[in-house]
Amino acid sequence: MNGDGVRDFIVGATHYNTMTGYVRVYSGANCALLKQTYGEYQYGYYGSVVAKTGDLNGDGTADYMTAAPRDVGGHVYNYSGKTHALIWKASGTLTGGRMGEALASIGDVNGDGKDDILTGAPGVDNGSATDAGAAYILSGASGAVLATLLGNAAYAEFGASVGCPGDVDGDGMKDFAVGEPRAAPGGRLNAGMVHVFSGATYAPLYQCEGMTAVDLLGSALAAAGDANGDGRPDFVAGAPGSTAGGAISTGSAFVFSGARLPLHAALPVLPAAGGGQVAFELDAGSANAGRPYYLLGSMSGTSPGTPLGSTVLPLNYDAFMNLTLIFANTPVFASFFGLLDAQGRATATLDSLGPISPAAVGVQMHFAAVLDWPLDYATNAHPVEIMP
Repeated sequence: MNGDGVRDFIVGATHYNTMTGYVRVYSGANCALLKQTYGEYQYGYYGSVVAKTGDLNGDGTADYMTAAPRDVGGHVYNYSGKTHALIWKASGTLTGGRMGEALASIGDVNGDGKDDILTGAPGVDNGSATDAGAAYILSGASGAVLATLLGNAAYAEFGASVGCPGDVDGDGMKDFAVGEPRAAPGGRLNAGMVHVFSGATYAPLYQCEGMTAVDLLGSALAAAGDANGDGRPDFVAGAPGSTAGGAISTGSAFVFSGARLPLHAALPVLPAAGGGQVAFELDAGSANAGRPYYLLGSMSGTSPGTPLGSTVLPLNYDAFMNLTLIFANTPVFASFFGLLDAQGRATATLDSLGPISPAAVGVQMHFAAVLDWPLDYATNAHPVEIMP
C-alpha cells in the first residue's frame, strides 16, 4: 500500500476504549505503522474483521475494509489503500443483525469494473426465524446492497463466515461461500453447513455438512487454491467444535473440493465412533435420463482403473467392488443400482449400520458410477474416509 513493492498488513484491535476498537496498517517491509483508524461506536467491535479489496477508487492501489458489526445493525467501512481515506461506509438496517461479522472480496459481480464485497450478518431474523442470518453482496463502488441471501433456520447464523474460493463451476465468474455454523443438517444439532453460490446468478450450487453434532462447520472459511489438482479452486472450512481422537472440541479444518462433479457427497466421511452414512448425488445430465446406473466402490485406488465397454471406470477392481455389486440396494449400499430420473440424476447411500472398528480409522475408499446399455459413461472417483 505504501508503494515499496512489499505487501503490507492490517491488524484490528476490537477491545480498545470500551470495544470502540481501532485498525492499524503496518509496513510489510519493516512493520512500521502506516495508519491507524478508530471506531465510532462503543461496543461496536470495530476492527473485528479486516480484509483486502481490489482497487475500488481507481488510484492504482488495492484498498481494504473492516467492520463494526455490533453497533445497531452493523457497519462496513472501505478505505483507500493509498491515502487511508474512507471511500464508503455501509450500515445494516436491522438492529442486532451484525452486518460486517464476516467480509470477503468476491470479484466484479455487477460488471462495473470494481470488485464487490460479500458480508455476513448472522444476527438477522428471517420472519419468525430468529438469528437465521443473512449475507449481503455490496457494490465495491458505493457500498450499496446488490443482493441479499437469507438463512432459513432459527439460530443457525447463516453469514457467520464468508469466503471466495474462486470460479468453482467454470463459468468465468468467481463464486462464493457462506458459513452457517449452527445449522442442524440431518438433525445433527450445531453440526454446521457451508453453502456455495454462483457468482453469476447467486443461485446455490451445493452445500457441505458438518459430520457430527456441535462440529460448528462453517465457523471460518478461506480459499485453498487448487488443492487436488483438478483445475478448480478448493476451499477450507473450520469446525472448531469437532472432536478428534476422543478429545472434545479439539477442532478440525476440512478442505473441500470446489468442483461440483457428476458424483458428489456433501459429507464424504464415515465416523468410526457411532458409525454413519454418506449420501451420494449422481448427476449425469438430462441426456442420460432413464438410463441404468451402477455405483461401485474400490479400496485399492483409482489408477489405472477398470476398462468397461467403451469407457474406463476410475476404480481398481478388487473384492470390495464385488461387494458393492453383489449387495447393491441392500441397507449398506442403498440405491447403488437403479434408473436415472428425467434430469439424469439419482441418489444413493453408504451406511455403516453402526460403529466401525477403530482399526479401520484412516482407511480410504473410492466410489464411482457407470451407466449401462451401453457401458459408455463413467463419473469421477469420489473418496470416502473413515475418521475417528
